[in-house]
Amino acid sequence: MNALRIEPQVQWTTASPLWSALPQEPAQRQQRMRSPALLRFASDTFMEDLAQRLQNVLLGMAPDLSDLVARAESFRERPTGAPPGWQPDIQNMPLKLYQPVHGHFYLVAASLVCRIPGMPDRFVDTARGEKASFVLRRIGSNGQEMAWVRDPVQGKGWTTLTPDATGDYKTLAGFEELYPLFPVNFTENNRHRRLLVGLLPTSSRDTFQAAPQLSPILGENDTAVQDERKRLGADPRLEEAKGRVTDMLDAFKTHLVPPLDVLETSRFILLDLAEVLATYLPALWQAIKDNARPAQQALTSLYELLARSTLTDRVSSTQITWLAALQAVRSEFDHSNYDAANLQYDLRQTNLDGDTLYAAFKDALDATPPPAMPPASSTAPADVAVPKLDARPGVKYILRCVYQRPQCGPLHPDVLSNATEAFELASFFDFDAPARPIRISMPVDTSVAGLRKFKKNVAFILSDKLRQQMECVSDAKKALDGSLGCDQEFNIGTICSFSIPIITICAFIVLFIFLILLNIVFWWLPFIRICFPISLKAKG
Repeated sequence: MNALRIEPQVQWTTASPLWSALPQEPAQRQQRMRSPALLRFASDTFMEDLAQRLQNVLLGMAPDLSDLVARAESFRERPTGAPPGWQPDIQNMPLKLYQPVHGHFYLVAASLVCRIPGMPDRFVDTARGEKASFVLRRIGSNGQEMAWVRDPVQGKGWTTLTPDATGDYKTLAGFEELYPLFPVNFTENNRHRRLLVGLLPTSSRDTFQAAPQLSPILGENDTAVQDERKRLGADPRLEEAKGRVTDMLDAFKTHLVPPLDVLETSRFILLDLAEVLATYLPALWQAIKDNARPAQQALTSLYELLARSTLTDRVSSTQITWLAALQAVRSEFDHSNYDAANLQYDLRQTNLDGDTLYAAFKDALDATPPPAMPPASSTAPADVAVPKLDARPGVKYILRCVYQRPQCGPLHPDVLSNATEAFELASFFDFDAPARPIRISMPVDTSVAGLRKFKKNVAFILSDKLRQQMECVSDAKKALDGSLGCDQEFNIGTICSFSIPIITICAFIVLFIFLILLNIVFWWLPFIRICFPISLKAKG
């Protein structure tokens, strides 16, 4: 007669190497015992460090991971004037997980055991479809848990869960995203044990897709931006012409430029002028190519200014008009017959100044309506309306481990663990985040042509206060002597190191100081800085 075999109950516990370090108080011990642990590592070799910690123990002793448990910590710098022994207050600080860019990595660790004496490890039989994983849950404003789902019909996003009969959330949502857990074997008290760990993501592609929804910068097609520009009379087309052509022309005529860069710089100023005209004043650019006066009266003033202004042609040693020079660069601008040696113009001797060209540009652009902007979307895409990982303060997350046996049917439903301790995610620029060493390589080819090969994919957002401070640096020599020209003192010797939260500001200031110094040799500053006015979202 065959005896009925009763399979022991399977449950999740915290990592077995942490059992000996659990608190003695019964309620706290039970709560910590049933919750997975978050382990913090401050090295890129975190997996090797964990394996070594589990294996490198004395014979007959259990490995100790208690010092790796994630706790609230802050790496904030000591404020100016604070006593030497100052330490950040972490008593009321929530548990915050930092990003890999800060040098920190986090593993969720748990043990899947059978509920019998000795609590042996439960073997996950992947051949039978069993799977061990974990889920990331977001805590809603009302305390409910939210699951990140990838519904093929509704798309990706957070969905609010309904508590079960016990008031907990130990059920999976449909299409909920699962993160893998992998086993790490070790020896504990001469017994072979298995620890299940998983890497906790602190960023994701879905978060970057949702970044525009959280950005303080308004889009170009936002109605508030268009209304503000109408009120202030700001025209981004005119600002681009000012930054790329008129300001550069004035700087070129007033600064000392190395002889080897004169012709190259002049050529690029003409090319930028041709591109601005072709982009924003196509009718005028077509008239220049056809060598015919434009039909529109509003464009005649700028056309005549270019026709009567002159510059030096090094090849013929004569004065030619800007109109003729633009017609000569037309083939280069159209990417045909590219030959820099054929364009040997010197704009230092031109009788045209930036202010006059700017005024003519303004009159022409005022009479030419800008291209219609696409209508602003009233609703964001459903799959990126809310970021997957939100690093704003007060947004909390928890983790739960999951054990699935799909072939067992309803007799053995999914086993979910208790929730981990709630935690927040640190942003890239976080005051409390540690600082990983950063090395920035400067360009090798610092010629004008070499610098123009780089895509302008980096932008700095300057506040009014910071812009006023930057404008104080008008003379590089005086700045090095400690005088800024705006009744403020400055000592470059006091800048010794940078931390992650302020590197954008400090490095930007120091970068421009060195750019001004090297500008004496390379004359590259006008090709680097182009500023546009932007509008920011109002704070709620």
